[in-house]
Amino acid sequence: MDAVEARYAAAGLPTLFKPVDGLSPALESELARRGYAPRTETLMMTGPLLGEGGRAEVTADPDARFEAVFNGAQDNPADAAERMGAFHRIPAPRGFAVVEIDGAPVAIGGTAIEGDWAGVFGMRTLAAHRRKGLARDILEALFATARQAGASRGYLQVEADNAPAVTLYEGFGFREAYRYRYWAR
Repeated sequence: MDAVEARYAAAGLPTLFKPVDGLSPALESELARRGYAPRTETLMMTGPLLGEGGRAEVTADPDARFEAVFNGAQDNPADAAERMGAFHRIPAPRGFAVVEIDGAPVAIGGTAIEGDWAGVFGMRTLAAHRRKGLARDILEALFATARQAGASRGYLQVEADNAPAVTLYEGFGFREAYRYRYWAR
C-alpha cells in the first residue's frame, strides 16, 4: 500500500483502491485504518446479448455525435476528456451507438469486443430524453454488433443506486456478478 500511495503521490493524483466487496476483509480493514472510506458502490453485471438492433446507428469509431452526448451528460470535463481518449484506444472490433431525434444525437453507448465477451460502456442519454426507451435501443444495437463479431456474453458496470439502469439491464437477462467500491481518503 505504501508503494501505491507513493506512486499516486508522485503523479499528483489522489490514491484510489478498488477491492471487490467482501473479498478481502483484511485489505478493507487496513484501508479504513489508513483513513480511506468506501464510496460509489458499483455492480459488475454479466448476461446474454439479446435484441435486434433498435433505432441506433453503430459506427466503428466514436464520432462527434457520440462525443457531444458523452460530454453533454458529464459534469466533469477533465474526466470526460480522459474517457474519450480511452474510447479511441479500444482495439477493434468495437462499436459506438448513437440515437438521434430530429437530427440531434441524444443517446449513446459503446462496446468493446474480445472473443466471446463484449463489454458495454459509456451509456448516456441526455436528461430531456430519458425514459423513452433509447437506452434499450442502444443496447440492442451494441449487442447485435457484438454478436456479429462473435461474442455471446456481455458485461457492464453500473452504480448500484442507478435503479432505472439496473432494471433495464436485468430486463436483458443481466445479473450481478459482484460489487465493488472505490476507497479514497
